[in-house]
Amino acid sequence: MDIGKVVKDYIAKPVIVLVGAAAIVTGVFTGLNFYEHNNIRYKTDTKEVMQKADGVFGYTEIKLNKDGSREVARNSPFNYTSYKDKDGNGKVDEIWKQIPNQYSRGSHLGFLRRSENLNDYGVVFEKADNDFTHQMKRFGLK
Repeated sequence: MDIGKVVKDYIAKPVIVLVGAAAIVTGVFTGLNFYEHNNIRYKTDTKEVMQKADGVFGYTEIKLNKDGSREVARNSPFNYTSYKDKDGNGKVDEIWKQIPNQYSRGSHLGFLRRSENLNDYGVVFEKADNDFTHQMKRFGLK
């Protein structure tokens, strides 16, 4: 028995097929995500909405509401995080985070208000403020 032929026929070919199939599937999902969410912009009576794709499955959505509040939502199959700046001052007033947990029932949910939770979660609000500012710049907003 030729060991080189065994490796080629029973290991190398299946690995090449699996890697090729994974690349095709990843490409299809990335293409669909960019088609659905990249550089999308529309207005309604109450808000303006913008979206940009973030990789294979994720995307970011910004809502500029007529009342002056702004929202940034980061979406992916693995988590959802939303920041809300109620008064347009560039500081996150509310954070909503949801992380699906496949190892137990339900989800890990979190909701924080700057007015109530800043002292206990200062680092979380600092990171949220930085991400909020970064996303605003990424979308060409101030």
